[in-house]
Amino acid sequence: MVVERVRAVLQLLHKRQRTGWAVERSDRARTHGCAPRRGFSLREIARREGRCQRRPSDPAARGERCEHMNEVTILAPNEVVEQLEASERLPQDIDPDTLRKYFTLTRPDLEQVDQCRGVANKLGFAVQLCTLRWRGHFLRDTREIPEPVLENLSLQLGVLTIPIDDYPQNEKTRFDHLERIRQHLKLIRCDASQRERLLQHLTDTAQALPRSTALRQAAHRWLQEQKIVRPGRTTLRDVIGTALETALENAYIQLSNTLAPGQAEKIEALLVIATPPEGDDANDGPWSRSRLELFKAMPRKESPEALLALLDRLSEIGSLGLSGLSALTEVHPATRRMLANWGYRYNVWKLRRFASAKRIAIVLCFLC
Repeated sequence: MVVERVRAVLQLLHKRQRTGWAVERSDRARTHGCAPRRGFSLREIARREGRCQRRPSDPAARGERCEHMNEVTILAPNEVVEQLEASERLPQDIDPDTLRKYFTLTRPDLEQVDQCRGVANKLGFAVQLCTLRWRGHFLRDTREIPEPVLENLSLQLGVLTIPIDDYPQNEKTRFDHLERIRQHLKLIRCDASQRERLLQHLTDTAQALPRSTALRQAAHRWLQEQKIVRPGRTTLRDVIGTALETALENAYIQLSNTLAPGQAEKIEALLVIATPPEGDDANDGPWSRSRLELFKAMPRKESPEALLALLDRLSEIGSLGLSGLSALTEVHPATRRMLANWGYRYNVWKLRRFASAKRIAIVLCFLC
């Protein structure tokens, strides 16, 4: 009912403004010294009047114009690796409260450190002990340890502050030290059973956080809460990837299985490109695109005709009867938003390559 009323109002406005818009366009064309032509867009008018500039071809200039915009930053692969490595190292700036809370050795800690031989082994053992207690993981190497950490621990141990880049001397010493630290702090090794628990937790979490970075942070928090030693980067990456894939597969099946008979065929029909009639150019006209691509098309200018066309699209989408499905409310909104973005990003040819359940779920979230 509301759509029909809006359509009636727009049709009335279109009839009233049709004559006035033609006169206004002719006057504006005379002012700028150009002949009136059909399809004179608002952006082109604004550009001629000096209110809008073309997008600069220089990437640096485009970056200056967009520096204050809220855009998604796409990192290069080496920047992603640097961020992952930074999460496994101690930060260089550690505030005094954190230093006092996590890098103060208790009497049982000192007894464990005294079992080590050599200044480098004692400092390295103490650094790994305090790091595990604070962040829930061991350091891959002891290079680039912040100076305040070494000075604080050296003062408590009564030894000189020396670099510990070569700690430990061999893998056997490293394994013995890390195992002794784990048992001393009463933490659990992340074995196969604990990784299965982590996978189940991340699979449930991935419904609301379908992003690898968010799942990595959720895994770090869960491991610390469960007093489990954080596994290596590769192991954690495999668990996160499996959890994300499993959660998405569950969403695909949940969305595709709730369709009524005939609705899946209607969704598949949106991806079909009609055969052009004989004698016409196959690259021109609406028959060269699928109905889904026509739904994605943006209006070329602001006009009553464009609004009427959008209302027709909404009516056509509503006639499919997909908005009232119960599965849409059962799937988390974050997952639906991500699938809807995929539906807008992928063209018909890429969507056809997906499995049937995934393809239907993406199109369904895009339309609803």
